[in-house]
Order: sequence, then C-alpha cells, then structure tokens
Amino acid sequence: MAAGWLKNASKAAAVVAVATLVVDPAFAQVVVAGGALDSGISGIDVYLGQPVSAEAPAGRACQAAKAYVALVNAGRYADIPELFEAEAIMADPGGPIHRGRSEIRGFFEGPIRNMRPEVVAVAYVGDDADCMVELANRKPVNGRLRWVLASVDHFTLAPSGKISRMVAFARMTRPTPPAAAVR
Repeated sequence: MAAGWLKNASKAAAVVAVATLVVDPAFAQVVVAGGALDSGISGIDVYLGQPVSAEAPAGRACQAAKAYVALVNAGRYADIPELFEAEAIMADPGGPIHRGRSEIRGFFEGPIRNMRPEVVAVAYVGDDADCMVELANRKPVNGRLRWVLASVDHFTLAPSGKISRMVAFARMTRPTPPAAAVR
C-alpha cells in the first residue's frame, strides 16, 4: 500500500512540474502548459488565446483520458459512462462522489450536459495504470468567452481497461476584482 501511495505521489509531483510557471523575462509573460496567460486578469488563470492541445502519452490510462476529452467535446455525454467500470467512483470538484456507472451517467447527462463544456487537454502525465490531465475550458470572463485553466483530473484504470476512479481537482475560476473596486 505504501509503495502505491509513493508511486502516485511521484506522479502528482510530475503534474506539478508540468504545471510549473515559466516567466519569460523579455515579455514578463507567464507561460503554463497550453500557452501564455493574460497578465491583466488576476485571481484566475486566463489564456491569451486558445491553448495548445497536448499529445496524450501512449499509456492506456492517458488514452482513456484522451477518449474522455473527445467525448466531452463531441457532446456525447451518454457515451462517457461506458468508459467507466460498472462499480467505478468519480469525484467531481464541487459535489458528491458518484458511485457506479448509473450515478456517473446521471452526472454527465444532467449537470454536464446542461453546461456543455468545451475543453482542451493542455498536459498529460501518466502510464498504463494512472493518468493526470490538466484541462482548460471556455467560459465567460469579464463579459468575453475566454480559455481558463480549469482542472487537473486523475484517471485510474482497472485491469479491464475501463476507468475505475476519476477525481477532478478544480482551479479557482472567478476573476478577482481590481483593488480599486474592493472597499
């Protein structure tokens, strides 16, 4: 058990390394996986343009994560639960743990279908058993649709090749008002 935890901790450290900010001193731009961030907006990670999509590693878990992203973008919410084991668990960032394919189906055919998200996988780290993917999505920011660094999702694959566990970790997604507006 301890060895498994250490292996997963190493993968999490790799995701943090992928997400490490790089500042280009010539332009004072902050660059993350997917591209440069808009320095004029604080409190949320907003890309200057559409982020660059990452290539998923060949490992089976990252290929499952890639299939998940493709189904979300195609609006094929009824097909997403078929990527999961019958008794899989899924933890979305703002809600309960969904247990089993039936509850997972309810989540994707309800709240997610209503949101109709558009996502870009900007970074993948993983292998055959686990994959962590950093996702950006489009959402309104200060009255305009913008690409925002939104979450890191962790997929664990069962020996069957289906997802046995998915945990989504969300980023802050609301801009901070300018200091002059806060009293």
